[in-house]
Amino acid sequence: MTEHDTCEEQALVWFTRSLDAPLPADQQQAFLDWLDASPANAEAYARVENLWQADSFESALRDLETDLDKSTTQPPAGASVLANGPTRRWIPWATAAALLLALGTWFGDLPLRLQADYLTATGEQQRITLADGSKILLGSDSAISTHIDDGQRSLHLLRGDLYLEAAHDPLRPLRIKADQALVEVVGTRFSVSLREDDVAVAVDEGKVRLSNSFGAYSLLGAGAWQHLRADRLGELHLQGSAEQHGWTEGRLIFQDRPLAEVLKELGRQRHAPILLFGDAGNLRVSGNYKLDDPEAVVAALARLGGAQMTRLPGGILIVH
Repeated sequence: MTEHDTCEEQALVWFTRSLDAPLPADQQQAFLDWLDASPANAEAYARVENLWQADSFESALRDLETDLDKSTTQPPAGASVLANGPTRRWIPWATAAALLLALGTWFGDLPLRLQADYLTATGEQQRITLADGSKILLGSDSAISTHIDDGQRSLHLLRGDLYLEAAHDPLRPLRIKADQALVEVVGTRFSVSLREDDVAVAVDEGKVRLSNSFGAYSLLGAGAWQHLRADRLGELHLQGSAEQHGWTEGRLIFQDRPLAEVLKELGRQRHAPILLFGDAGNLRVSGNYKLDDPEAVVAALARLGGAQMTRLPGGILIVH
């Protein structure tokens, strides 16, 4: 450990050392000296102990082990999570888990990769100019397929976010498919975001028609935004569109949203997962944060919610 480690990082090291076997006499004395050196050290160690003993932590490990079983038939050495409660060698296992989950995600994405014409990695953005002159900014962890010819202009948002400056062409309206949503424009600037069965459209300029699979639709003008969740149109908001695509400026902007939702969104900017335990996820938060350091944003939101953040090897973050 170095003098630059935080109290909680040092507590994590001491705690994991003690899981494998009783500390040798010299290390036990060093541990006691560390505890006595500062009340903050003792508090940090107690927080790590409480986290380890929490039912929600073991439950999360169960879920993670289930995910790993889908990716590999052979678990990492020493990775028996549930033989007698949480694994004793959880730090190296967590690192291996992060790697295996990343590999599992890649192979799970194979059908999408075969469909997509453009695909971005976590934390990456890509600028695209289509054959008709339309310009796209593709957000982090996003994918689209395109079909532009003399008869039609169509895009399919397969995952994530896009911001589009559509070239004006009244003879070929541009159509964007995203889950059950269909977005139609002639020439305008707007964004489309897809999260499972939730599609959000936000317009900066011009007009956009948003419809569901039943033919119900809304017309969105400049400044307006709207969700289509589970194939149902939500409330039409007449202003605030810029907040919906703050990611285009490298920012995450949110107003009165559950912390769990915001952390899930931040997880799209990181390769390693963010795990949330306890009731902190129900806290409603507002903010405007730069996305260049997602971990710092997670730490700030944890403090705002009166929670703690623990960083595991492999970049896994635990908010508890």
